[in-house]
Amino acid sequence: MPYKNTLKVLAPNCYYHLYGRGVNKMDIFSDKEDYRLFAYQFKKYLTPDFKETRLFKGQKIQLAVNSVADQVHLYAFCLMPNHFHLLVKNIEKEGVSKLMRRVLTGYSSYFNNKQGRQGPLIQGSYRAVNVGTGEQFIYVSRYIHLNPVNAGLVKKAKDYEYTSYKNYLEKKKFAWLKLNEQLLLSTDYRNIESYCKDISEDVNSGIII
Repeated sequence: MPYKNTLKVLAPNCYYHLYGRGVNKMDIFSDKEDYRLFAYQFKKYLTPDFKETRLFKGQKIQLAVNSVADQVHLYAFCLMPNHFHLLVKNIEKEGVSKLMRRVLTGYSSYFNNKQGRQGPLIQGSYRAVNVGTGEQFIYVSRYIHLNPVNAGLVKKAKDYEYTSYKNYLEKKKFAWLKLNEQLLLSTDYRNIESYCKDISEDVNSGIII
């Protein structure tokens, strides 16, 4: 039987909560370089006209990558030791599929080579849940940014480095990370921990995954 939320026929112009966990709940990030490399995959494929620097015959050259910046937008993310959460808009039918295939293939190859392991890194591939654009969309974004707090890794969201929380707090955009106006207006980011109780209740009631 397939894992829940893994049969992904994603519709265009829809919003999705994407998440994935390491095989057997193993850690998929072992140090800061791993987190940086995983985030770099999004920068690489979601920055318009991105070019990667490579060394060829002793010379640095700029190579264009197969960007999907016009096919999918990333609005929020959180990278936890053994899993990740993303909030995205699938602009074109295959946008999310193309992005995740490139990101996970590239990162899994890097991680397996570094750790001397073989085989899949993510349990049952990544999962996708349609979240719409209303209350659930807002709650999922809070859930993503509060994940390190609710997991007991930090007491304050600002103390966890590997999320998009500070981008929303400081209204700091990246070329590869879109700041959603609805999310900016709907949440008090300076006091985001005040939503922890609501998030727990919403998870228990099934409003968010």
